[in-house]
Amino acid sequence: MNKVLESLREGLKEGLGGLAKRDLARTLSRLESPWFDDGAGETAALLDAAFHTQGGTIAGITGPPGAGKSTLIGALVRLWRKDKKTVAVIAVDPSSKISGGSLLGDRLRFDMDGLDEGTFVRSVAAGTRLGGVADSTYPMAVLLQALFDIVLIETVGVGQSETDIRDIADSVALCIQPGSGDSVQFIKAGIIEIPDMLVITKKDMPQARATVADVRSALALYESPPPVFSVAAHHKENDQDMQALADALIRPLSSRPARAKLDHWLEGFVHGLYGTRGTKAEDLQRLQAHSAPFTALCSWLCDKSL
Repeated sequence: MNKVLESLREGLKEGLGGLAKRDLARTLSRLESPWFDDGAGETAALLDAAFHTQGGTIAGITGPPGAGKSTLIGALVRLWRKDKKTVAVIAVDPSSKISGGSLLGDRLRFDMDGLDEGTFVRSVAAGTRLGGVADSTYPMAVLLQALFDIVLIETVGVGQSETDIRDIADSVALCIQPGSGDSVQFIKAGIIEIPDMLVITKKDMPQARATVADVRSALALYESPPPVFSVAAHHKENDQDMQALADALIRPLSSRPARAKLDHWLEGFVHGLYGTRGTKAEDLQRLQAHSAPFTALCSWLCDKSL
């Protein structure tokens, strides 16, 4: 196993707390920089080792702004921690097109114990990328999956076409706020087609029952409709619906093959740098078939820049 990966795993396992989390945070920071230009290929080797490590489940939480994603994540983490599962959260925040800045404030809404050594939260700026996630989201998920039982990704507040989380997570939950639409709204193509489950948040609101009925009516058009959960994440008492959702997210009905997720990311990453016209199909296929894909990517980019 890669020495850096082994060091991170041992540090987290032995309960080094802030020290281990600091080392992990520094490693993740490298993934937000042009790590593929690393001449020594150390970061690529780390990602290759993490990719080939049997890891935990990657779950995605998506939905429009104000739907209660952050509150839901806090409740889910508390339930998983009761079961002694370690959890890492990647929270993707939108970036300003005017200033380029990002608040990175979603973690302020998480009702979690910041001193808990079994949890880790990383806020990431979406940057110029559309789709609900950041360029670094997938590499970060690969690394964290090798270190934690569960990796939870919160997308930016999305609309109807930001569906990139589908190609990263093993399971995806779409959050819907009561009163946010009717049955016609819910059958429009786009984000409604990607989730493995739908979550009506804030079930104690008066409009919640009507929204559940509208969602179920819309899903009746699907041959195999996803399950619908109705929860109130801010309630502290035991909630069977919340527990059922937590269990469903880490036992996906149809887990996406790791290699398929990698292939999709490689294609998007390479085309993002060079466009479809600047990339030979055989080069991309060779990268996707390589046993050390991240290292191969770095070598290929180095050769291409010469």
